Amino acid sequence: MKPRSRYKKTKYVPTNIKKYVGSFPIICRSSWETKMAKYLDLNPNVLAWASEPFAIPYKMPDGSIHNYYPDYYIKMKVSTGEIKELVVEVKPSRETKKPRNNREKKVSTKLYESQMYIKNQQKWAYAKEYCKPRKYEFVILTERDIFPAKRKVKSRKQGRRRK
Repeated sequence: MKPRSRYKKTKYVPTNIKKYVGSFPIICRSSWETKMAKYLDLNPNVLAWASEPFAIPYKMPDGSIHNYYPDYYIKMKVSTGEIKELVVEVKPSRETKKPRNNREKKVSTKLYESQMYIKNQQKWAYAKEYCKPRKYEFVILTERDIFPAKRKVKSRKQGRRRK
């Protein structure tokens, strides 16, 4: 029996198929990736895009070598009229920050979070090096970028303690 993933995978079918330069089927591994694919497909400033476009080899601190497949390659026209090429990773913001030492968390959770943080840092360092000579910009998008209207705003009452 296969382990269940936390995220629901979907296949995205683009409307503007001529803009898509990647391989099919387009697999989105989260609802955030699906939202991003839809945005890329429908945005007139996006000239070309691909999902998991290429492998970037990276080395872990233990010496093992792995392949990293960034979520998207995007070629787009920006407000200045200039053409930019981006390599984009979509991640929850909690996975972009060093994990805090929370005493209430299980040891296995702390270990997993630490390993994922190290792995992501390695992948992203190698991705930046990969992008430099190609003049690509490496970007990590979080829920704050994808869903900016959903930011929680603390009210005055939330910050006060009850007596």
